[in-house]
Amino acid sequence: MIKTLTLILFILFYFISCSSNEETSNELSLAIQAQIAEATSSYQKKEYLKAVSILENVANQPALQNQKRDAISVYYNLACNHALLNNKENTIQHLEKAIELGFANYNHLISDSDLELVRMDPKFIKMASNLKAEKLLWENPSINTDYSDNISTDEKIAGLSKVWSEVKYNYVNFDIGPWINWDSLYIAYLPKIHDTKNTLEFYFLLMEFCAHLHDGHTGIIFPEELQKFIKGRIPIQTRFIEDKIIVTKVYNESLRNECIQPGLEIVEIDGLPSNRYAEKFIKPFWTSNSDHGRNRTIYEYALLRGPIGSEVNLTFKDENGNIFNKNIVRNSRIFSKWEPVIFKNLGNGIGYVNIKSFGGNEIVTKFDSVFTYIKDTKAIIIDLRDNGGGNGRIGWLILGYFTDKPFKIFQWKTRQYRPLWRAWHFGEEVYKKPAILYNADKDNYYSKPVVLLTRPRTGSMAENFCLGFRIMNRGKIIGGPTAGSSGTPLIYSLPGGGYGKVVTSRGMYPDGKEYIGIGIQPDIEVDITIEDIKLGQDRILERAKEYLTQII
Repeated sequence: MIKTLTLILFILFYFISCSSNEETSNELSLAIQAQIAEATSSYQKKEYLKAVSILENVANQPALQNQKRDAISVYYNLACNHALLNNKENTIQHLEKAIELGFANYNHLISDSDLELVRMDPKFIKMASNLKAEKLLWENPSINTDYSDNISTDEKIAGLSKVWSEVKYNYVNFDIGPWINWDSLYIAYLPKIHDTKNTLEFYFLLMEFCAHLHDGHTGIIFPEELQKFIKGRIPIQTRFIEDKIIVTKVYNESLRNECIQPGLEIVEIDGLPSNRYAEKFIKPFWTSNSDHGRNRTIYEYALLRGPIGSEVNLTFKDENGNIFNKNIVRNSRIFSKWEPVIFKNLGNGIGYVNIKSFGGNEIVTKFDSVFTYIKDTKAIIIDLRDNGGGNGRIGWLILGYFTDKPFKIFQWKTRQYRPLWRAWHFGEEVYKKPAILYNADKDNYYSKPVVLLTRPRTGSMAENFCLGFRIMNRGKIIGGPTAGSSGTPLIYSLPGGGYGKVVTSRGMYPDGKEYIGIGIQPDIEVDITIEDIKLGQDRILERAKEYLTQII
């Protein structure tokens, strides 16, 4: 069966319209969502006959035909439940319908234990064979070769060509990013392939190739065997503040005992002026969509990374102009596992919850556990300043705690390439999904004042959360602009065991206003200073507390 998380993701959206006919359609859609959720619950309880009854009722509703993803899910799950009821004929029938509607996940089909009943059926074998053939058109072992220390030149050229092709046909932001002649850049990079001495250099070349796009969701994922060359970190956090690279956190006690502390400026890295080091070794490979987002990626995320076990020499300068050096070894981990959701009572009825990720189900579980404390406050501050995103379903579920009615989220678009249109000299089409509604959590509704804290590290689903919060006019956003980088990446395989990713969707405000490359702008902008770092004070949090104190 399509797993619960995917199913819920498929079913929780419905179209919005002002016309009475479409409003009726939306009501039918909500009813369908409720029935599918009930069927999922029945399946999880192994009440397969009940699940079939519910899903067959949904399948007969005309409104389902306007919701392709939901329809695929309904028919695939009908097949699974029928298989678990030992009904082979209906299983095959509903699988065929799901595939007719667009289901094409070959790997899921052949590994789904629910379908064991029909695994050897000739019709199932033919369906699987057809899906495998479709998959091989895009993911083929002839190009997706295994890792070796130095893959062949032919493999490297094929890899560069695959990145070029996937971006050319799938990248959704050509019209808002820096203008680039993608074909010309590809031709310019072909000779560079021959200069790479090993697979590691080849993957860095691919990173550099993609970085020209200035997109935080388009790039290269190194093979597992090469991850050690980019995952080394030191127990120091930096940030670009007042045009200087400043130490903002020190995680190691022994370094603090050696006078390495927040507020120091890093003036040199491995003997080079720090800005020159960033220009030479970081900026060509690491990027994002907005200027402030790129600064965050370069100076905060990537600046001091390198091979695990290697040393980096840092030259620090304190507020008195004193300069000193320190060699620090890069490790695979710089601090113990962090808590994804943290609640604090700040006094005067104001609560604070720091949500550092929307990356998994444990986020919702943890948020549920602290909601008991949140609902007893007079006002709440939600801190997303260190939240780089995650799963859309998780983010929307949590945002649903702060309203008692369905709320609008972004509209989005993707490219729609039709070969015949090109033959007829027609322009490429764009598929747009109107701004949609998402269900509120009426059982866990927090009605009191809310403030969001943001900065350029707030990215992807975290800034989508901010956009939804802004649309519902739920409260003030305080701090800095979000990263301006979001979207759904397509992941594809590369020679040598690595992967590429290319962003395929672009979210916008319901009225079409862009935020990719811009970010969600705060209602109250507050910048931190070097002095704030030295004194250990949180100017943004203090401003939020001051604002809430005035209104509660």
